[in-house]
Amino acid sequence: MLRNARGERTLVQVALGAGISPETLRKIETGRIATPSFMIVAALAEELALSLDALQGTLRRSSAEKLDVAS
Repeated sequence: MLRNARGERTLVQVALGAGISPETLRKIETGRIATPSFMIVAALAEELALSLDALQGTLRRSSAEKLDVAS
């Protein structure tokens, strides 16, 4: 979702705009940081003009899909 939301903007542009390092955003996007802090999620949501509700819905769907695949 984050990659799609940043559109034409580079990872570096979005990360710096959100006040995090590009490496942190890279790790979040690739799943190496599975549970980023709320402050990071909120900063990324603001930078990408996403609502926290939309992010929560996406995460719930993603978690449910993973559970379906595992069972």
